[in-house]
Amino acid sequence: MALYQHTKEQGLRVHHLANLGGLLAIAGLDQQPPDLLLGTFLEIAKRLPELSAARLAEIASIGHTKLDERARAKREWKSRQRAKDRHAVTLTSS
Repeated sequence: MALYQHTKEQGLRVHHLANLGGLLAIAGLDQQPPDLLLGTFLEIAKRLPELSAARLAEIASIGHTKLDERARAKREWKSRQRAKDRHAVTLTSS
């Protein structure tokens, strides 16, 4: 039985798609039905070219802020987890 080998490009695409799913969850939309999500994305895609550069920058800034907050929260969580895993060790010369 041969194992399926994917190309590097396929792996990168899967990673990209997983990241998009993560963005959907961060936005709080992961509980919405697929048809509503797709319709929403199609509507957004249709309207994006109509937005000014200033408005696009404003929207991107909101997303950037949210991603920064999430990254900060993940770093804090990891730091707390590492601190819980540490044990005191006392070394003496006796």
